[in-house]
Formats: sequence, structure tokens, C-alpha cells
Amino acid sequence: MGNTAGGACVVSGTGCTTVSGRGNAYDWSAMVKYEVLDEDLEVSVNLIRHVIDAAQDPASGYLGFGTPAGSAYTTYDIFAKKKVGKVTLGGEIPIVSGDVAGVKRSTVAMAAEVSIKPNNSFDALIKAGRAPGAASFSGTTATAFNAFFFNPNYRLGLVMFNYALGNFAKQQSLNTPGASSASLASPFDNPVVNANYFALATSFNSDKWQFRPGFVIASADQAAVSGLTFYNTQSRQFVANAAGKDQGKFLGTEFDFTVNYQMDDAFSFGIDTGVFFPGSFYKFSNAATDNNTSTMFANVLRVGVTF
Repeated sequence: MGNTAGGACVVSGTGCTTVSGRGNAYDWSAMVKYEVLDEDLEVSVNLIRHVIDAAQDPASGYLGFGTPAGSAYTTYDIFAKKKVGKVTLGGEIPIVSGDVAGVKRSTVAMAAEVSIKPNNSFDALIKAGRAPGAASFSGTTATAFNAFFFNPNYRLGLVMFNYALGNFAKQQSLNTPGASSASLASPFDNPVVNANYFALATSFNSDKWQFRPGFVIASADQAAVSGLTFYNTQSRQFVANAAGKDQGKFLGTEFDFTVNYQMDDAFSFGIDTGVFFPGSFYKFSNAATDNNTSTMFANVLRVGVTF
């Protein structure tokens, strides 16, 4: 209530400007779960009602409104999981209906997983899904907003859908001279959105060693269209297409490889390596010239101590 989620104001480079309207945010949630343990079956439905008062809704300006309008939408999250022998099947379908800042929101996302474990030395996990994006439109105000953001904890690769690569070049701390709250951007803010994806991860176990190769490929659900206003999922804003050309939809391909060594019950060591080949989607700069993209590398060294 009140000064939640940033307060009932619009933050700019000059500070916080008070806006009219209440500044409350509400969430109601109720879940029904059905489980049969001896059949390895689980089905659940989670109902989430999300309401934001007018002064608490910065998305209004993003969708073409001059003043905040508030939001109210309902998510029906359907989940099911079933184990058949050495194979486990799982799927989740979130269905969203309502409005965001006075704009209709109606969207359906999907996430599916297949886990295979034939023995103790090998297992494989397949992930596939769709997180809709927001369609481009003509004029100054969107007629619908269908983008869906997965929970940030749902990760696919070490680089893709893990880091907001463009934000590495932006201000990330108020310690930067001349930085303002409105200019801050986090490289860790990159949930799965506007994507159709397929991921495969395998694991080979041998005594104290574990090797996990992986693969991810994805394309965008929506891309910028010449002459239309498009939605930038990084900035969470609709932007006019100043480039006068279409954006490619291919997000790219990533290859991952993890090595773990469990020395004993107390000590473990590991290294994660990811190589990301960005696609044509990232070449679009909303300008006359395209971005020059290059291969991305990431390495994570892990040391674990258990007491």
C-alpha cells in the first residue's frame, strides 16, 4: 500500500514528480493441486489476480498514455507432470486476460520439459516453449499488449536469456558520475520473453566426475516492422521504428559445457562455459546502420564447501 514499488511518482533525471491517483498494488493468489503419488502424477491450477492503481503504474507511459491509467489482469497458470518409466513429462501453460494501462492484454505462453534417465550414468533434459512478444502497431497507442515474461529464475543457457547483454554498456550504479535513477540498467534483468526456444541438456556421470553439454536455439516471436512502432523488451517501452526496415527474428544459438568434480563429501569444483552466436535479431539498431555482432563467451568457476 502507499509508497510501494517505487512510490506514487514518476522518476526522472530531476527527481520524483508526484502524480495523481492512488499508489497501491494488490496481488491475490489461490492454487488447487491434485496429486497421485503412486502414479507419479501432478496437476495444478494457480489463479493470480494482479491490480495496480493508477499512480503506481509506470507502464502507462510505455503504452502511449500521457498519464498513468492503472492495470488489472488475471493469470491462470496450469501445470502438469507425469512420470512414465524412466521418462518424466512436464508442461505449464499460463493464460493471461485483462488490461495493462487501459490496453487489452490477452496472451498464452507455453513451457514443456522432457526428462530422460535410463541409468545412473546418463540423463537428458529437453526444454521447449513459447513466450509471446508484443506486436508492432501503427499510430501512437497500442491496441493490445500480449508480451509474457517468464519468471527470471527459469533459465535456459549460460548467456542467452541469462544476461541482458546490451545493459553491460549502460549505467549500473549511482556511483557512476552523472548517473540518475532513471538511467540505471541491470545486466541480470533478462527473463525469457518474446521467444520461441528449444534447449537440450545432457549429463554424463562417472564416479567423481560429471560432464554436462548443452545446446539452446531460439527465435523471436515478434520483431520490429518497417513503418510501425515496436516493443523493446529490454527497456520495456514501445519505440517508433526510425530505421525504416524490418528486424530479423533469429535470436541465435548457444553451446554450453559444464564440468564438475566432487573431490569428497566436503569439497567440489566446477567450471561452466558458454558460447553464444547472436542472430540477426541483435543486428537491428533502429538506425540506418546495423549493429556489428560477435560471438559471446562466458566462464563461471565454482568452488563448493559443505560443512
